[in-house]
Amino acid sequence: MFEVQDLKFATLATVSRCGMIWFSEDVLSTEMIFEHFLLKLRNIPLGEFEEEPFQRKKDSKEDALSPTLQVQRDVAAALQPFFASDGLVVRALEWASRQEHVMDFTRFRALGSLFSMLNQSAHNVLQYNHSHVDFPMQQDHLEKYIPKCLVYALLWSFAGDGRLKVRSELGDFIRSVATVPLPPNTGLPIIDYEVSLANGEWVPWQSKVPIVEVETHKVATFQNAWSMPCSGHSLGTVA
Repeated sequence: MFEVQDLKFATLATVSRCGMIWFSEDVLSTEMIFEHFLLKLRNIPLGEFEEEPFQRKKDSKEDALSPTLQVQRDVAAALQPFFASDGLVVRALEWASRQEHVMDFTRFRALGSLFSMLNQSAHNVLQYNHSHVDFPMQQDHLEKYIPKCLVYALLWSFAGDGRLKVRSELGDFIRSVATVPLPPNTGLPIIDYEVSLANGEWVPWQSKVPIVEVETHKVATFQNAWSMPCSGHSLGTVA
């Protein structure tokens, strides 16, 4: 059995020889998709942390949580209000669905990208805690970091396949409806910022670009660095 979005790329021969089961998009409501994501986040350990060794305390209950799942539940709790029926995620999704995109905009693809980025944010917190065993991320730090990661994820998952103008306008829309602390309105769109894991604050991408004085006859570019291994391999083959 194959699951496909539609029959747009199916041939007549394929359609005539295959039985089909069709499900309307309305079978799964947006709220059901949200609930499924949050339930998975609360109950299924992420990636490399799923086999995390965990020893229960003698006086702990049988249903005591591992540190990994406790962090994931804290992340889910921080995200929960934004997934309400009239919350930020729904409003941003409805706004984005009316814009022009390079690819066909579908609810499942946009939400799938959003969930993937949010899982990565949770993974970042877990990785931070594993790197700072004596000083793991505190609750107030997490509650400051995760909502901003949600805004960042909304911009890229809902408008990443749109023009820069659409990304900037989505940022303006989020600024008008969100209660999350956002970057100062200094002319830079929100998408020109990232969220710092170290302190949960907005940091402009520009601050991560080093200022380097380059000799006028020697200008290194990304394309040069990217092509050098290929060029060396080709020269070695010719020799």
